Amino acid sequence: MAVVVWMFAKAGETKLTRLEVPVDVQNPDKRIQVEVEPDTVPVFIRYSREAEPYINSENFHFQIDTTDLRQGLGVEWKSKTMALSKNDWVANSPIPVELAEIGQNNTVVVRMRWHAVPAVVKPNLTGIERLADGLQLITPVKVTPADVYVIGDAESLASLSRDEETSKLRVLTQPINVAGLSQSIVKNVPINLPPGVELMGRASTAAEVSIEIQEITTVREIRGIKLSFEALAPDTVRLEYPQRTATIEVQGPNSLLKQLTPDSFRMVLIRPTEELPGTTKTLPVEAHFATSVSEDIRAKVVIRNVEPGTIQVRYLDAKPTSSTVERPIAIENP
Repeated sequence: MAVVVWMFAKAGETKLTRLEVPVDVQNPDKRIQVEVEPDTVPVFIRYSREAEPYINSENFHFQIDTTDLRQGLGVEWKSKTMALSKNDWVANSPIPVELAEIGQNNTVVVRMRWHAVPAVVKPNLTGIERLADGLQLITPVKVTPADVYVIGDAESLASLSRDEETSKLRVLTQPINVAGLSQSIVKNVPINLPPGVELMGRASTAAEVSIEIQEITTVREIRGIKLSFEALAPDTVRLEYPQRTATIEVQGPNSLLKQLTPDSFRMVLIRPTEELPGTTKTLPVEAHFATSVSEDIRAKVVIRNVEPGTIQVRYLDAKPTSSTVERPIAIENP
């Protein structure tokens, strides 16, 4: 009888032990950075002799629910103070173990944010080499949005290449074929994202691509432009200069340059403060578009150079008019 009583007493014997156990979050997401402070807490557990082999920090932990903290999560840290309770207690033991007490402070601070990485969006253009003759694609091509944040696990993000200019991660749009385009267009196309990568904070995964097509700009010389200048007071002063024609260098779309002739320009002599007979001066010459030239040409064509840029002018007395010339008088024979 004494032996039986002793065996029942041993079976009912329990122990109380202090352990440091970790604090984890439920349903962890590899795309989210999580910090728990402190990440371990002390507890007192009560257990029977049979459970003693399972009593270690690896078999017990707290698992907290952070669902509400994830709502509205961004790239900045979001924090919340949470109280631990027996509802959060997880024991990996085939024999029941009782959580007798949580240490002096049963609260932890949880901080979370998306593991978001800055990236640039680049257009994936094809057919550039098949643009019509005389046309060119203006670069860089504007994309909206140009800068985004991407989220994903480390392996998925590693599949993205880096932009050479910014060193940020780079994502491309779906291919856009520009072959055959003759004018500028705006296209909305999806952004290509590898599996496991998402755009953060954007309802749409599309980008707006502004494709600007322009004529190739060329340079042309127009010769034989007449230089015809008069003095401000032609009744008293006349001008003498050797150059009678000029050459102008213009730059712009080839189709517009073909419309220009020597009559498309107005030559202007920059006058001195005084024009006095008997003096010689070197004066600048400027070229302007004639009034007959269209606004389209004025907006897109640039006058780059005038040759000669200056001319030497001699100021002379005005020639006598025919009314002042003496006529001989006829004398009849006696």
